[in-house]
Amino acid sequence: MHEVFDRMWMFPKTWFWPLLSPQLGRAANGAVPAARMAWVYSEFQGLMTDPYVYVSEIMGFLITVYFVVRLYRRHGFSIFLRTGKMV
Repeated sequence: MHEVFDRMWMFPKTWFWPLLSPQLGRAANGAVPAARMAWVYSEFQGLMTDPYVYVSEIMGFLITVYFVVRLYRRHGFSIFLRTGKMV
């Protein structure tokens, strides 16, 4: 579901990495191209202005906080790390 919500079909080089793009946009000297920095800026703009982005990020954050608090209250971190089960 994460792939669907992140709309990864719009970024096939990233979605199918390393099959389609082993270098994933690095220049020959290892520098990050300006186009990639523009992408970071555009993602940040979306996070600040697009309700589709920031509402889903807030919901994901709240769900994560709920489960962390639940594990903390039940002293279940070690069980979760060993078995992957919530207590």
